[in-house]
Amino acid sequence: MTAFALPANSRQQRPTARRSRRAIRRARTLAALFVLLVAVLVLLVLPGQAETRVANPPGATYTVAAGDTLWEIAARYAGEHDVREMILVIKKANNLESVTIQPGQSLFIPAVKGTTIAGR
Repeated sequence: MTAFALPANSRQQRPTARRSRRAIRRARTLAALFVLLVAVLVLLVLPGQAETRVANPPGATYTVAAGDTLWEIAARYAGEHDVREMILVIKKANNLESVTIQPGQSLFIPAVKGTTIAGR
């Protein structure tokens, strides 16, 4: 058997798949349109769901009077719940970072099962 060597420049090379600039531009445009479509769908669907969930949640609105404390307000509405738990519920519902409240401030008191609001 005779072996013969091929010159280095005569080797067969694999064809490389190269995309043209036009194909790359088309792929980028399609990707951008897809992202835009998803963003539009998210903006159309999510706000409608948020409004549905938040619309008229059960509870009451309380306007803070001079001398009121969050403890007193929570005790008034706690019913069979621990006052400390009701304070946490009120703080979360009103995005309060502390128990400090001001006269004239409007607080939303959410209805919790077993409270005087939920019993109405």
